[in-house]
Amino acid sequence: MTNLNIKDRCQDFSLASLDDIDASLTELLTRFSRVYLVFFKVTCPTCIFTLPYIDKMFGYYPGTPILAISQDDASRSIMFKNDLGLALNILVDEKLTVSKSFQLTNVPTLFEIGQNMEIENIIVGFSKPDYEKINQYLSVKHQLNELKLFDDTVPVYKPG
Repeated sequence: MTNLNIKDRCQDFSLASLDDIDASLTELLTRFSRVYLVFFKVTCPTCIFTLPYIDKMFGYYPGTPILAISQDDASRSIMFKNDLGLALNILVDEKLTVSKSFQLTNVPTLFEIGQNMEIENIIVGFSKPDYEKINQYLSVKHQLNELKLFDDTVPVYKPG
């Protein structure tokens, strides 16, 4: 959960990635109309379940700014990334400064941030219909066939 709502404005931030490259929300929004942020913890079962699907979208829709924000230190985040075989860009929020600014109470939580730093969408936990909507939007935006993101065995919801 989060205490922020759709249409709320979020604060700018800058975090280092696992590759020691700083990422700033303001800078990303000068290049992209939307940015996707997914907050996670390496020990969270729902995060372990959800992140591979988000990674699959990241790989299929090139140039889509999807950033995973780890609430753990860099070494644990690297192990998590390697264990799951993720290609996602992972930022480290070990001191939880950014997590607190987004008023998080649960992970995983995905924020879709639009122009003017306005929150356009929030997904808490895992919601298959919500991720399918993002997948549909990205397929239209990138003019690609829609990615087959889930098979029939994937549950509709998995709380975080």
